[in-house]
Amino acid sequence: MEMILFLFTLSIDTFCMGLSYALHKIKIPYYSSLVISFISSIMLLCSIIFGIIIKNYISIYWIQFLSFLLLFLFGMLKLLETNLKRHTFQIKIFKINFMIQIYLDYTKADYDHSNKLSIHEAIPLAFILSLDSLATGFILSTSTFSVFSIFFIAFLFSFFSIQFAVLCSLFLSKKTHFDLSIFSGYLFILLAFLKLLSIL
Repeated sequence: MEMILFLFTLSIDTFCMGLSYALHKIKIPYYSSLVISFISSIMLLCSIIFGIIIKNYISIYWIQFLSFLLLFLFGMLKLLETNLKRHTFQIKIFKINFMIQIYLDYTKADYDHSNKLSIHEAIPLAFILSLDSLATGFILSTSTFSVFSIFFIAFLFSFFSIQFAVLCSLFLSKKTHFDLSIFSGYLFILLAFLKLLSIL
């Protein structure tokens, strides 16, 4: 149950991205959705493998405590993310500035303004969306599920969250204001305290 809740929380950003694109009439072809889902899941898998490796050097207690801290900090970051996205950041190094702009506004990944997300545009977007997975995925290294099962489930969560976002957009207008960062923030904090309870 905890794993499903964790993967659901990680997929919220992907859902927000898909909804933002759909509301702005920017198409995300299936192959771009597959690329985004694959990269995000690979990043999660790498993080889990890292967690499995460090388990040989750090006690499970400290890994769980570190998991609590990371989840709690990510929850607080998500709660502050709404205010962060109201500000414009300009950095002279183009690639860094470009990645920040995508983080602040997912639709910036469509930099050729074709209203269609190509594969080469989907790649940087996928890495932005997988930052949470990369930083916190090793938490799942303590799961009883196999890493490949988690990879497959994470892939499905990511892919179908995009398709579900497109479906939801049919009932919303472009002017609809949505920001699920606060919701995902509370979920991360909930997961943090669930992890803390498992330690006690």
